[in-house]
Amino acid sequence: MDVATTPTHALAPGEAAVTIQGVAYPLRFNLNVLRDFSQLTGRGPSELGRMLSDNYAEALTAIITCAVRRFVPKEVFPNGFSLDDAGDLIQQLPEDEAQALAEAITEAIVSPNPLMAALTATVAAKNRARSAE
Repeated sequence: MDVATTPTHALAPGEAAVTIQGVAYPLRFNLNVLRDFSQLTGRGPSELGRMLSDNYAEALTAIITCAVRRFVPKEVFPNGFSLDDAGDLIQQLPEDEAQALAEAITEAIVSPNPLMAALTATVAAKNRARSAE
């Protein structure tokens, strides 16, 4: 019997486990995955939310492909992991894993990266200071 193993650590915001070949792998939708998404699709991370509304198939297969390529050991997919593989994986997800992935992807979209948030606040403060001069 093929029983899924669970991740060895608590899952953080922006992270969800997906079971592949009976093993649960934590996928993190972090800055590196968002950068990979941009390189794969030619669209910025800020466009992911819009893509999910406009063309969810392209958006979901792209973001899942990027996360799997980054966090699932390469020997699990010795021939690589394609957008088609992501589509097949998504179609086979149990409801609880699909829900966890949806929450993790949403977290990546709505939560600002700490450095980006700090840069935005710093630039805004400097612009306010310049306007006051």
